Amino acid sequence: MLSLSNYSLNKKIRYLLMTAFGIWFLGITFVSMAPGSMILDKFGATGKHLGSPRLVEHTTAYFVGSVLCFYTFSIRKYRFLFFSSVMVFFYGLFLEIIQIGIPYRAFNLHDIAANGIGVVLFMIGEFIYLSIFIHK
Repeated sequence: MLSLSNYSLNKKIRYLLMTAFGIWFLGITFVSMAPGSMILDKFGATGKHLGSPRLVEHTTAYFVGSVLCFYTFSIRKYRFLFFSSVMVFFYGLFLEIIQIGIPYRAFNLHDIAANGIGVVLFMIGEFIYLSIFIHK
């Protein structure tokens, strides 16, 4: 088991993480529900497949979301690593499914795959980090 005393965060850092996670959560929700042309015009993300900038955008966004979720609700156990990552992935899946009913948005399996890549990259990286530096 991991020792919580070795991994405790002070209140200011926890507040900062909670704020960052809230901003991520609201930002992902807004970007997922806003008209696609509004987002595309602002940021130039016009790709429709995994070789496009959308792969990088989705992968990065869900990697960051996984990091923020894990450290905001820090239990610091392997079990929570999996649980927090799955929560972030399923939130992305939920948003993608909701887009089916929004006239100016579209359901896209490539976006779900890119979200999953970001989550899995975080899980692998954090598992290695916890294994090497925390759980000796």
